[in-house]
Amino acid sequence: MRIPKECVHASAWPAVPTGATYTSEILASARYAGNQLRDHLVNHFDIEQVQGNLFALGAGSFVDRTFGGDVDPESIVRHRTPFTFFASFLCTGDEEAWMASLVAGDAALAQRFMPPTRAGRLSVQSYRICPECVAHDRQNFGVGHWHVLHQIPALFRCPWHRVALHDRCEGCGASLGGPRLLRLPGDRCRKCNSEVTTSGSQPVCSPGYEAFEALVVRANDGQAPEVRPLIRMRFMDRVIFRRLGARGVQEAVQRFLESWGADSAKDLERMLGCAVSERLLLGLFRGVDAGCSRYLQGAALAFALQHSTAEDRQVCMTRECGFDGPEELFADGGAKYSAPALVRDLCRLAGEAGYPVAAARGLADGRSPRQLATLVAPKVTERFLGLLPIDVNARYKELLSELSARAPCRMPLTQEAVRERISAKIHQGCMTRTQLFMADSSAYKWALRNDSVWLDQVLPRSKERRRPTWREAGQAVIRRTLIAAIREGVDTRTLLRAKRSAAYKAALQNDAEWLDCVLALRRKRRP
Repeated sequence: MRIPKECVHASAWPAVPTGATYTSEILASARYAGNQLRDHLVNHFDIEQVQGNLFALGAGSFVDRTFGGDVDPESIVRHRTPFTFFASFLCTGDEEAWMASLVAGDAALAQRFMPPTRAGRLSVQSYRICPECVAHDRQNFGVGHWHVLHQIPALFRCPWHRVALHDRCEGCGASLGGPRLLRLPGDRCRKCNSEVTTSGSQPVCSPGYEAFEALVVRANDGQAPEVRPLIRMRFMDRVIFRRLGARGVQEAVQRFLESWGADSAKDLERMLGCAVSERLLLGLFRGVDAGCSRYLQGAALAFALQHSTAEDRQVCMTRECGFDGPEELFADGGAKYSAPALVRDLCRLAGEAGYPVAAARGLADGRSPRQLATLVAPKVTERFLGLLPIDVNARYKELLSELSARAPCRMPLTQEAVRERISAKIHQGCMTRTQLFMADSSAYKWALRNDSVWLDQVLPRSKERRRPTWREAGQAVIRRTLIAAIREGVDTRTLLRAKRSAAYKAALQNDAEWLDCVLALRRKRRP
């Protein structure tokens, strides 16, 4: 690494507003020094252009080259990037490890803690400004600044001034710039020399957005402990799954969309700027948030906070690990054989991995992945079991072995027992035969073979489709074959018999009236 010719002392660094981006601070330093940008970057930062480094990777070496170690590199990462917002969704240990990797410039280690980018963008493509904030910055700091909070795609307005964020020039419609921009807010447009900007999107005004915006602002300031994995999972489990989802998680999803003023998941996808689908929402409301965007997780948590009570907040935020209270662990009537230590470990690991807490309690009760299929897919459970530490996995397998040894011999199924089991599953929420099969396959198969009349009465098939007979299916194929030949130019029965003899003979024997309609016989001429 080449050592720069000179370094900037911390006392000579320009004052910048709280929340200004890493790039904005570098650009402002060139304005403050009165130097050309390229010369300033080469002399002081040993770079030739402003890089689009969203999380200030390598902040430690940047501080050493620039200030000689007079500035804390963690303060740059925490206050000049959206690190605090995204790190709020991690446990404390992962946040510290991510910060250390960013300061040290370890890109491979930092990538492990990065949010899933395939689920949504981490920052906007075209940077955005609040005109009120730009005027305030120019008055107090001499130049306008790019603010971290304004570059979050899911926010459409400035949280402080309640005005729409601008992202383009009003004169020519050009975007204000991207991560490699070389200008500051308030500068004249390079195309039309205009200073006036405008917004290209319509702000969202709904109760759901209001709650989400407040949560994002608090998380960006590090003042949202409920975003932490375990507390978030407890909120979702207590408020969404147990209360709002008591009459069906689908109803809770619909109420969530209505709170945002969205007609479908695609409308919410446009508002949040990340991947949203019906499957993702159902999984998220059941407690599976793996692979979801942080914006979607925040929106769901904000919805849960809206419907939570003071008692919910007190219970969920007492402790971050918070799963060692025996009265809560056994509240659902589960965990008959498992030790409290196994329940606590599985629930803690489930919160860190984004696995449903209710399903973790089922694992601690000795249930197999297939027995938890109504809560989460067996493949997801198997993947979670593969992530468990060796000692926890060994205790779970030991519990399964012990329960299988205690299990009594299976008795033959009777009609009364099967009807009782199926009725109980329907009462628990099985609305289709597929759900009944996933919940209790043995009872469903027995009823399908031995008690199909009663099964049709209590749980009829969703769609009764009559399959066509072999003759009907063959007739359709023959007709399509002959019509295709006629369209190709066959205009006599002789040519039709020569080209499609098998189909012609079959139609002549079984479908003569139709054949006369599409290709009638010609009358023989008398000599």
